[in-house]
Amino acid sequence: MVGADSIMCHFSMCVQCNNLAQSSEVSTPDRSTFETLLTIAHYYAMRSAAMSHSVLETVAAKLSVSLLRHTDIIPADRAFFEAGLLCKVCCVAICIYLLICI
Repeated sequence: MVGADSIMCHFSMCVQCNNLAQSSEVSTPDRSTFETLLTIAHYYAMRSAAMSHSVLETVAAKLSVSLLRHTDIIPADRAFFEAGLLCKVCCVAICIYLLICI
């Protein structure tokens, strides 16, 4: 899902996670979970926006590699597939370096 609709969907999800993370009624372990979800949603939103511009393919690939840190939450097979696909499209050397540094 790429385009303005997906960007707005991810943005609204980021806003909801941010509101939950900032809520005083949320306990500390739940707050850290919401902050992690907010980070993941932010990465997805930024990647979606970057994929809509061919100039930002490298940024989209780097964001996909960054999402690999959260494979305990997001499906690992899809995360690795998308990161590999975007690394294949853009410059492979940068992505190999990023994968080694994780």
